[in-house]
Amino acid sequence: MSVQFGRWNFEGRAEKPLSADRLRQQLAPYGRDGEGRFAEEGIDLLFYRLGDTEDSCRSEQPFRMGPSQFLMWDGRLDNRDDLLRELRGSVPSAVSDISIVAAAYARWGQACFRKLVGDWALSVWDGRRRELVLAKDFLGTRPLFYFVEKTLVQWSSILDPLVLFAGRRFPLNREYLAGWFGLFPAAPLTPYIGIHSVPPASYVVVRRDSVETRAFWQFEPVETLRYATDAEYEAHFLALFRQSVRRRLRSPFPVMAELSGGVDSSSIVCVADRILTESEIVAPRVDTITYYSTIEPNWDELPYVEKVEKLRGKTGHRIEVRSDDVFHCDADTSHFMATPGALDSESRSALEFSRVFAETGSRVLLSGVGGDEVLGGAPSPFPQLADLFARGCLRELLKQS
Repeated sequence: MSVQFGRWNFEGRAEKPLSADRLRQQLAPYGRDGEGRFAEEGIDLLFYRLGDTEDSCRSEQPFRMGPSQFLMWDGRLDNRDDLLRELRGSVPSAVSDISIVAAAYARWGQACFRKLVGDWALSVWDGRRRELVLAKDFLGTRPLFYFVEKTLVQWSSILDPLVLFAGRRFPLNREYLAGWFGLFPAAPLTPYIGIHSVPPASYVVVRRDSVETRAFWQFEPVETLRYATDAEYEAHFLALFRQSVRRRLRSPFPVMAELSGGVDSSSIVCVADRILTESEIVAPRVDTITYYSTIEPNWDELPYVEKVEKLRGKTGHRIEVRSDDVFHCDADTSHFMATPGALDSESRSALEFSRVFAETGSRVLLSGVGGDEVLGGAPSPFPQLADLFARGCLRELLKQS
């Protein structure tokens, strides 16, 4: 993931200079492929590049779209060919993702966001219109945060610099904390009152006198697919599944895939292997990584993992999760941690994962997380019970519980 950071003073005045060393310390780990900056009176844009596709490793940013108009893009564009056809030759076919996005924005403005398929977060600063636009894809997979004060807006892909360089303290957001304990804080929230996350499938327009959040897409199942046989449904699903996996293999680096031995992760790994044998425009290889425990009998899925590894002819990386992992952490608490779960990234198993990920040179992780929820692999009563609670149907809630 690349990181963008920006600061705009609405009155065009230069802000107090940020501590360059401290800011670089926060952002530089994301800039392995280079860094870029644009600054003039009242505006400061920084981009630290860590690409996961071939062109994102080379694309210089901030990207100038026109006089006083700049784009910063952290993402992977999956429907390049479709957009190139719609743009009708206004950009050559060999251009980078960001060039296509810039051409789409020039043609359709903010209406282009619903046309961009992929994992992405972007910002557009338009000095002529005196506005900032922040947007995220329909799932919101890549982070983008911002806060607005009377004369200033700051935004960033990571929370840390917004909190550390705001020049003031932010009260903790109790609604976020309640959601965090329930595993799913609401999408626009952060741990800090006053700092917001751009919601999925939405864009935020910031002007001197207004801040507007607008949705550009929502799930509307208006059409029902009907096939004559189960085989036709299976073929359609497999085609979409292969397309989804293939899009994430568009990387010049080895791809890492989590392999638990379950249906979801095993299917991803096997389909990825098949795609690698059929296409040259994909990653050089797919490695697997498995978490396992021999202490909990119900969590030892190594026999299933080994079956997939035997089929692949290749043993993957393995990380043993011990019973004391949840209580053991080698975290360096001398540095700031912006979110409650930041300690998880420095647990023993997380540090081992980071080591393996770095040693293999991977920049893309394939995961089966969410497969059970999407495909019904582990039916859960909680959505139905939550709906009864929200509607105040307490008698039915107690009955169903």
